[in-house]
Amino acid sequence: MPTYIAGKDAPLEESIALFRSRAQKLDLKIIEHPFLHPLPDIYSINIESSVCPFVYSNGKGSSYLAALASAYGELFERLYTHMFFSDYYLGPKIGNDAYVHYEDEKWTDPHLPKKDIFKEILNASLKKFYLTDNKSDIEVLIDKQGAVNGRGICSLPFKEAFSKKTVFFPVNLIDNLYASNGMSAGNTKEEAAVQALSEIIERYTKSTIIKNAYALPEIPKDFIAKFPKLLNTLELLNTGSFKAVCYDASLNGKFPVVCVVLFNEKNGTCFAAFGSHPLFEVALDRTLSELLQGRNLKDCDDFAEPSLQPEIYADPTNLESHFIDSTGVLPLEMFKSKADFAFAPINFAGSTYLQYEFLKELIKKEGFKIYERFYAADNLPVCRIIIPGMSEVYPIDDLAYNNCASGFSLINEILKLNSEDFAENEINELICKIENADFSDEAPVFETLGIIADDFPALKNLRFGQLKCLLYLAVKDYDNARFYAEWTLNFNASIFDEQDLNFYRCLEKMLESFDDPLLFKDLRKCFTLLYGKETVTKVLNHIEGTEHFYGLPQTALSLNCFKTHEKLIEIYEKIRK
Repeated sequence: MPTYIAGKDAPLEESIALFRSRAQKLDLKIIEHPFLHPLPDIYSINIESSVCPFVYSNGKGSSYLAALASAYGELFERLYTHMFFSDYYLGPKIGNDAYVHYEDEKWTDPHLPKKDIFKEILNASLKKFYLTDNKSDIEVLIDKQGAVNGRGICSLPFKEAFSKKTVFFPVNLIDNLYASNGMSAGNTKEEAAVQALSEIIERYTKSTIIKNAYALPEIPKDFIAKFPKLLNTLELLNTGSFKAVCYDASLNGKFPVVCVVLFNEKNGTCFAAFGSHPLFEVALDRTLSELLQGRNLKDCDDFAEPSLQPEIYADPTNLESHFIDSTGVLPLEMFKSKADFAFAPINFAGSTYLQYEFLKELIKKEGFKIYERFYAADNLPVCRIIIPGMSEVYPIDDLAYNNCASGFSLINEILKLNSEDFAENEINELICKIENADFSDEAPVFETLGIIADDFPALKNLRFGQLKCLLYLAVKDYDNARFYAEWTLNFNASIFDEQDLNFYRCLEKMLESFDDPLLFKDLRKCFTLLYGKETVTKVLNHIEGTEHFYGLPQTALSLNCFKTHEKLIEIYEKIRK
């Protein structure tokens, strides 16, 4: 018998069958991992592609089928919105194709006068919201792939939900600020949109409550008793040292949001989950599922103590932690006896179309504009919704100071490091680029480049500090090379094998004595005794310039040596068609 659940426009079996057939068509070879089932009506599951483990998703629900449908929905929303690929360099072939992302994309020359650029992208109010008049404004919008080949700014069309006017949003702006917020796949266009809007509302409300340390009213037990399965789950959470309390997070009936906090009296910590949907039952169900997604109760001992310090709980990094896995710090004031709001639960029981219209009106009433983009790949409705001022995951400043495309301009040079035609002047230029970009020495180089380097541990673990050591050594800047050799030893003490540790120990000591040629020569025998003849010879070759870039394998601009990365690109090619 088909399984229908509230908030869905098709039975779960039908949704799962559709998802599985799409996955098979794309040859993703999906692995459905064993599910977690900590309480009778709480399930969570992880699925991933055996072709490329970077294509994976998590699902949750009050039954195994609901959790599995949730996981597949997340998988396909991230495939069809291309979020799975947004952090990665797609290679020269795709970067130079007629279209990189979608056929309706628009490319804008960043060298045009500003007034001409903004005739093509955003609109006057959005330009004011996202950008200042700084010269770097245009640079922060350049597409990741455009940064490599100089193609420029790539933008995608979105429609404003009420006026239906089309506005082009730069892809790099979306990638930097919104992560997965506002994306959804559904059985119908309206179902997908309700889920996407609910997700945005949930995260906006959560952030508002935590930033402002609002105290929420408890939801009376007799109200929850209207939903016996959910009440039973709440009561089962009250076990041992744990106490679960359910709060109305609607902010006086503004938005349909529920919050459940799990308190642990054993260590004075607590953890909050939020859920949103026009139907109260669905909102609470999602909140309870979120609370234990990927966790058993025994995993709930390591959360943070609540704080009275706004600089801790209102910090953007803490709010990001709440977005990622809800493990951030909560304000202690959230739990005052006197609530800042009245109990005003929302329960809108209309069709998904009416729920969609209902949520849009709630958001419009608060003064926000909704921009929507719908996809219908293989008859599977997917949407992406942006609500400026409401749906950002990361601060607007990240466009300028933490732009995820910043490393892509280094790709051509770094992939040429060990090639014979990489001249000394090019190495000096690369050093200048890296220093001017102000990357953290601890930042992983190939992750910053958007390249999966799992096939080469030396590249996967390569940090900018270590790369600087090798670059300065290659141009015979021995003072800086020695400084970064010491940095490399300190940072990689637990990562390097003995051979690599020996190389950098020997390099650091030899460079320390290099200023005194007589001492350097006199210590040669000692160095051999300390580090071995083979290591000393290799270090000397690097100092003298007959060898370069110790331990780094030769790579190619074509990326064909990065097999896992190639698999990801192959999946992208299938999705793009």
